[in-house]
Amino acid sequence: MKDLGSLLGFHIEINQLKRTMRYESCNEEVRDSSADHSWHLALMAMDTIDMFNLDVDPIYSLKLALVHDVCEYQGVHDIDSYHLATGVKTKQDKDDFERKAMEKIRDKFGRNDIYDAWRDYEKQSSPESKFIRAMDKIEALVHLIEVGGSKRDGFGDADHIALYADDAVRNFPKLQPYLKEVKSGLKAMYQEFSLDWKPEYDIA
Repeated sequence: MKDLGSLLGFHIEINQLKRTMRYESCNEEVRDSSADHSWHLALMAMDTIDMFNLDVDPIYSLKLALVHDVCEYQGVHDIDSYHLATGVKTKQDKDDFERKAMEKIRDKFGRNDIYDAWRDYEKQSSPESKFIRAMDKIEALVHLIEVGGSKRDGFGDADHIALYADDAVRNFPKLQPYLKEVKSGLKAMYQEFSLDWKPEYDIA
């Protein structure tokens, strides 16, 4: 059994995720908290496992969904996908920051289980990690559809957004029908704001 004092300390500290905002490069209307994102991802993962009868461990999948961004309250959220796509920050910057943050959580609270799950997610070693990575990308698109593309700063990264989940879903192809459905909503949003929907955005 984990030490109850350490467990309580972890639960108190991790509550900061409710106040840790994502999408720093976007207008405030587009942002959500890391806790919002992880909860929504876990819910989507739970429903998708049932919908597609996926051969993954549901409990471990939900654990990955809930802890994959657990270090973001330490400032990792300052490096988002837009910074990486535009070269403002490098993938190595993000990897180093996240690793150090996760090591700090592991050592401070004795959470080897969370650290190991995070490492699995980063290395994409298990079917569950591939599933949650793909769902993580899809969730970001669902969030963008919900808040509306007009609030994106100039929508200058339209290519990046439209193709954002493609590689991850290729690594877990059973989610292609879901991504196709999500892209239909994204396409409607692009058309609403007079943005070109290119043929390469579609899923064959």
